[in-house]
Amino acid sequence: MLIEFSLNFCVCFSFSLQAIGQVLYLRPYVNDFSVEWVISSVILLTLGSVFTTYIGERITDLKLGNGTSLLIFTNIISYLPASFGRTIAQAFNDANYVGLATIIVSFVFLVVGIVYVQVNTILIDIIEIYLNQ
Repeated sequence: MLIEFSLNFCVCFSFSLQAIGQVLYLRPYVNDFSVEWVISSVILLTLGSVFTTYIGERITDLKLGNGTSLLIFTNIISYLPASFGRTIAQAFNDANYVGLATIIVSFVFLVVGIVYVQVNTILIDIIEIYLNQ
């Protein structure tokens, strides 16, 4: 019931707000802005949202984790090498070694902090299971 509602809400939201809003936002940048273009773009954006939701649900059903979160994570990770390369190249071009070192140290602290929180969350769950026996 809840999953069906969330899927229906996803379709309605993607069609009514996201797709139409994005298409209207692109109006100044499109040479041939016509009714046919708007309709086809809104349908394609909505179908893309439905397909992404479907793939996320299948990943969740296979017990591989939260499917939507994995899709978002995969998208972010796929851009990291290019982003790191551009950041390092820009830092060397500008001779901004302090800024580059700051970014690297911040990234390391972020990863260490995330791992620390995750490990402690698992330990808390294990202790809670042990105490409830």
